[in-house]
Amino acid sequence: MTYNGALPAWLASKINRKPIVMMAHEVLGKKWYEFGFNPFAAILYRFFEWSVLSLKYDAYPCNSKNTMKSLKEWGIPVEKLHLIYPGIDYKLFDYRKEEKRQKIRERLGVKDNTFLYMYHGRPGMIKGIEYLVRSVPEIKKRIPKSRLLLILAKKPAGKYREITEIIQKEDLDVILVDPLPQEELPYYIAASDCVVVPSLNEGFGFTCVEACAMRKPVVATNVGSLPEVISGKYVIVEPKNPEELATGVERIFKGECNKNDEKRYEWEDTIKKHIVVYTKLLEN
Repeated sequence: MTYNGALPAWLASKINRKPIVMMAHEVLGKKWYEFGFNPFAAILYRFFEWSVLSLKYDAYPCNSKNTMKSLKEWGIPVEKLHLIYPGIDYKLFDYRKEEKRQKIRERLGVKDNTFLYMYHGRPGMIKGIEYLVRSVPEIKKRIPKSRLLLILAKKPAGKYREITEIIQKEDLDVILVDPLPQEELPYYIAASDCVVVPSLNEGFGFTCVEACAMRKPVVATNVGSLPEVISGKYVIVEPKNPEELATGVERIFKGECNKNDEKRYEWEDTIKKHIVVYTKLLEN
């Protein structure tokens, strides 16, 4: 969405002689060719990204150190880069929301002794869900009493169809649930034993950070900002590898995970840092 607004905003800033700020979420560059897009689409997307980043902006708030590094490598002056993590709603993603755990597991048909690992989000090209789904048979072999909970948006439709066809064709033990109201999602995270983030790239990684806020163990891939923002109990694995994902889930099941202190991302901090950027631009 940043890129959709970048060109008209840049034109408006030049016409009105006002400073312009571009929020940078992620920069993919050559990675466009690695995510399964057809070659023509990959070239088109990369050209569009190049066109937007070739314009000059007065400041670039970056949602992670990883995104900041990508912009620096692109050639953006360091003094224009500002690290500003997004925030999450800690009242919503409260680790104490355990009261519906049993009821939700019963609703899903999950027994008490079943290890329930989950993914939630959209089936985008860079989300890596197909690798998670293909890891289910190996996880089942290693943890017989285990099930995957997939809370999956239906758009993009092509990728959703691909995922559901894999599940049906291989007769996988997957609980497929339509997207939930936001206020219900934390209860489903609480009802799970582990959250998996199999992404091929992440600018920030809300799914990961929200699970960490819920104090759930997380298996995440070693891409983008995920190693940077993850905290609590976690396992980092290589992307595009069902075997690695299975090993990560198995390690969580056995309690063989990494541990560090919780990292918090408060909206108040986000707002204050944006105000600092705007104030400096206006003063100049």
